[in-house]
Formats: sequence, C-alpha cells, structure tokens
Amino acid sequence: MKRQFLREHHNRQDKAWSENGCGGYEGKNGNPKLWELEPVFAGGKLRFQYVFNEEVNRQLQKQELIELSKARLLLNTFLVSGYRFRFDDGLASFEHRNRTRLNHGSGAQVFKRVKAEAQERFQMAVRRMCRAPLEMNYDFGEGNELLWVYSLSFDWTGLLELSPED
Repeated sequence: MKRQFLREHHNRQDKAWSENGCGGYEGKNGNPKLWELEPVFAGGKLRFQYVFNEEVNRQLQKQELIELSKARLLLNTFLVSGYRFRFDDGLASFEHRNRTRLNHGSGAQVFKRVKAEAQERFQMAVRRMCRAPLEMNYDFGEGNELLWVYSLSFDWTGLLELSPED
C-alpha cells in the first residue's frame, strides 16, 4: 500500500514538472514580466516607474543556461551499455562508431535499446540540471569590464559517461 502511494506521489511530481517545465517561475497572477510597471505616489503626484524583477531575470538566465548545456551535451559521444553512442547517430553510424557489424534484426534492437537507455539517462541529467541552484559571480573580462558569470553545478556522474574520442 505504501509503495502505491509513493508511486502516485512521484507521478504527481512528474506531472508538475512537465506542466511547469524546469526552471520556470510562476507568480500569483500568472507569469510575471521582467519589467513591471508600478505606480508610485510621491509629493502628492502619481508617477509610474518600471521595476526590474530580479527573480524573473535569474529564472530566465537559468533556463537559457539549461538549454545551452543540453545542446552542448547532445554533441558528445557517450558510453552506454558498453557501446559508444551519439544522439544524432543512425544505425549505420552507430555500427561504424563501435566498429562492429551487427546483423539486421539484432542490430536494430541493440541500437533501439541503447538509444532508449541513453535518452532516459539524458532526461535524468536534465532533471538534475533543473534542480541545481543558479550560481552568479562577478568576473573581469577583456579591458577590465565587469561581467556576470552564471553557472550550474550538478553531479551527472553515473548517468552519462563520456567516451574517449575516436
């Protein structure tokens, strides 16, 4: 019985993640904007000013960093179940990369199994990336200009193992 409730709990969590997306920010009145117009009463007069929303900016930066990291991860070659695998591989390039000649029936099955496992591991890595806190630091760029440096630190060892280059 406890196992069933735990499974239902995880299903609800997965549904919440898929509806909101990772790194999203949901405010009280829907999605807040990066710049919000606020009324200010000063000296008996009503003025309007734009206020920069820091939380939305941080979430947008995090989402951008996650998308960039996902794109860069997809370009790598990984070791999955003893095979070298790239996400943009087809069956022929998979066989060539692993220097094996698989017969038609079992080769396609092996490729599908390895691809499914790689996609599952990649999704787990993305979920860890989404849960990682966004770290912001200052750094000096060219000409001593001050730059914001955004980073995500998360542990993806055990999920995806990089393959040595060909």
